[in-house]
Amino acid sequence: LKHSTVGNMSGKGDIPLWISEDEWRSVYEWLYSDNVTTAKKGCARIQAWKARSTRPAIPFPVENTAELVECRVSEASTTNSEPLLQQAYAMAVTRFVNGVYEYRYDQCKEKEAVFVALHAASFQL
Repeated sequence: LKHSTVGNMSGKGDIPLWISEDEWRSVYEWLYSDNVTTAKKGCARIQAWKARSTRPAIPFPVENTAELVECRVSEASTTNSEPLLQQAYAMAVTRFVNGVYEYRYDQCKEKEAVFVALHAASFQL
């Protein structure tokens, strides 16, 4: 989640997902906070953006960052089992690899199918 690379998502008939650069920076800081309560606040704000969106999804890097932070927040909770937490992390990382691959694939002229594991290896994951 880089606040300098993503702007306000308002478009034709869309409600802006974030109101201002200040809100964007605040959510960025909340997500990367070491305080679990503050990180939860960042995730909740992204959930509000998702609910407010008239598009199919908010920008992939924003959504994926929130998923990874939600895993970290869940890890701090004593109510989650280790296997569930492992599954949540695995899903978030797999979605990350798929999202990066999709972006690269869309940019490529020669398109070919490749297993996700090969892409993960190319990112040293």
